[in-house]
Amino acid sequence: MEALFKIIPAAIGIYLFFRIWGRARAAKIQQPAALVESAEAAVGTAPVEATGSSLAEKLRDLSGRIEPFAQDAAHPGEVAGHKDFKIARDVFASPDTPLDIVLNYATGASFSLSYPALAALALRSDKQQACERIFAHFEHLPPWGMYFALLYFDALETRPPLGGLILRWAGEYWAGNSWITTIFRDAFGRRSQLGEVQTFGEDATPPNPERAEAVRSFLIAADHPSARLLLNELDELQRHYIDYAFLNSFGRLWDHTSLASLIIAPDDWKAALNEAPQLVKRKPARSLIVVGEALTGKTTLLRLLAHRLIGDGWQVFEAGGAELMAGQQWFGQLEERIRRVAGEVTVEKKLVWYIPDLLQIARSGMHSGQSASILEQIMPAMTSGQIVVWTEASPAALTRLLQMQPGLRNRLELARLAACRTGFKDLDPLRVFAGSGALQAPVGSRRAWRGPRLAPAMSAST
Repeated sequence: MEALFKIIPAAIGIYLFFRIWGRARAAKIQQPAALVESAEAAVGTAPVEATGSSLAEKLRDLSGRIEPFAQDAAHPGEVAGHKDFKIARDVFASPDTPLDIVLNYATGASFSLSYPALAALALRSDKQQACERIFAHFEHLPPWGMYFALLYFDALETRPPLGGLILRWAGEYWAGNSWITTIFRDAFGRRSQLGEVQTFGEDATPPNPERAEAVRSFLIAADHPSARLLLNELDELQRHYIDYAFLNSFGRLWDHTSLASLIIAPDDWKAALNEAPQLVKRKPARSLIVVGEALTGKTTLLRLLAHRLIGDGWQVFEAGGAELMAGQQWFGQLEERIRRVAGEVTVEKKLVWYIPDLLQIARSGMHSGQSASILEQIMPAMTSGQIVVWTEASPAALTRLLQMQPGLRNRLELARLAACRTGFKDLDPLRVFAGSGALQAPVGSRRAWRGPRLAPAMSAST
């Protein structure tokens, strides 16, 4: 009996000891968690301050109930019908909740609150103000987030086109993601019911080849009439894409700033300067060769012509035989570069190809595996008007050129410049042709320039 009275107090003492020790340990564990939560609020990872602690706690509680249901749902529409989802959506849709706070949650990392925040934007009176930010964040949304974002865009008076979203954000993985293709297919259907014809938008610019391929693959996977319309538009856009990185890797585009300084031309040149720019607008377009002795202003005339075309969006690409052949060591490399240039520098893309040494490319590019010169390889494109070539030559060089390639008589328009000795001794030619690298005449020179004569085609006696 005495032993029992000794054991009972000892057991009670041990029980009280472990209970007190357990409470102290739990308090130590909870303290770091509280510190972490306060630190997150301090750096702005959770928008607590602006909404008040009670609202933040309410949203956190709703998030805990939405998340397990959303993880087991088969479609985002099921989540949208959940009771707690609707409560969270109404909290975000309330006028008492600032738009910035809603956007913080809509673009945040917690999907269980991001989805109702996105859904709430469609119900707010200030929803249009959020369009730009949601559009910019679209690529970071998971597929179900895209679903609610697209519903939000549908509710706007000024809606971004679905094609614009796809052109801007389509990733390589989109085509292989059945959720994204299904979500956009449904969005195409809703927009069609609204009477909207899909387009990439008025300000759409041609995408680079990598993005164009991602967009094309996704539109094919979406398999919707609106997607097929966008595929046709994508083909049209790509016809105007200019691969500047490729062109600048061996040639150069004429600087429009320096061209702008060429604002004065001799009166005798005005007829040719008015007529020659129309050559690129003919059907088919025509190429041009300027013929004259040294220092007669051949390059200057072409630069003045380029300046006339700048206002219509035209550019001039310069690459001669040396640039084309630079670094091309293996069979097929040069031919591939020529093929790509002929596909890039086209009339459709409003590019003119300036070749300063047409005689050289008529003699270059032939080897044991290629019997055609560089000129012969691009002549079919010149004949069809796909590309426009501007070039220059002396009379002697033109004679040799026509002996080698008689067919050029029907492919080139001719502008002839001839030097003569007249007055102008008080006229500074460096002021007349400011910025022209071709002009070498000294100040006060008596050399003047006779106006170019533009011939429709070269005769056999040229």
